[in-house]
Amino acid sequence: MKTKQSALAERLEYVPERPVQRRAEASKSYPLEKFLSLLILVNVLLTMGAVFLCYRLSSSVFTVEYLRRTMLETQQEIWKLNTDLEMATNEKMQELLGNANYSYSLSDIGQR
Repeated sequence: MKTKQSALAERLEYVPERPVQRRAEASKSYPLEKFLSLLILVNVLLTMGAVFLCYRLSSSVFTVEYLRRTMLETQQEIWKLNTDLEMATNEKMQELLGNANYSYSLSDIGQR
């Protein structure tokens, strides 16, 4: 079975065809296109970073456990300050009353 080229090769006027190499056209990258592609890449990376940070912050900082712990620490600090204030007040009252019967004096103050 003859192919088309072998049939043509038998003729005298046949000139073998050279295989034509088609070159891939070189991509013409313009500076603006390069800049835009870089800008898009940077925007994507920044967006991914922002989403990741928001996820990490929301999962560790703003949880109910964190808020509860912070509230408990604040309550303990307030209790400590109140205790210190009460002790300082008691000492000052004892000084003012001249170390008299302090509990008796306080009850008198409350009855007046």
